[in-house]
Amino acid sequence: MTAPQTHRLFSKVLLRMCGKISLCRSKLRSFYFYGLLRECGSGFSPGSGFSVVSPGCISVGINLVTGRNVRFHAWPSYAGVANAPLGTTLIRIGSGVFINDSSYITAAHGIDVGDNCLIGSNVLIADNSHGEISFDASPRIRQPLSAKGRVSIGKNVWICNNAVIVSGVSIGDHCIVAANSVVTKSFPARSLIAGVPAMHVRSLGGS
Repeated sequence: MTAPQTHRLFSKVLLRMCGKISLCRSKLRSFYFYGLLRECGSGFSPGSGFSVVSPGCISVGINLVTGRNVRFHAWPSYAGVANAPLGTTLIRIGSGVFINDSSYITAAHGIDVGDNCLIGSNVLIADNSHGEISFDASPRIRQPLSAKGRVSIGKNVWICNNAVIVSGVSIGDHCIVAANSVVTKSFPARSLIAGVPAMHVRSLGGS
């Protein structure tokens, strides 16, 4: 066997071993979060760096897959103020959802993501902000969280890279949110949404 052939064979073996190690790590992460989250459906596949805060307020459906460094952060209370009754599910992710690298979902009142949604990289979905917009002399970090309401995302919604969705927004089923959009108001089903702030571009066909 020549040196190039040996090198190729060694590379194939190494790649196969790395793949098995990666799969093993993913299964270990899944096992860990099954016992940690409020509800966790089968087939959960969290990527490396996946993290949660207040896991008892977070529920995910079956076959959720995430990329690297995805974060879920629930705030049942902040700055000494309760945001929701004890035991409330603040983040609910449906079944068959994929969330790509470095996306962040943060909820103090409630975020629902429907089944079969596709969420791109670096997406922010937040139902809260730090303090009120009006002037307050107290340090921002010590002010209670403010919000306009829950965030509701329907089923089979595609949210492209770098999009931002803020509190009080409802997005209907089968919508597409274009890359880099900032969604500050609600849209009906089958809307193509784009812009800063996001606007209705056109309706998407289909029955």
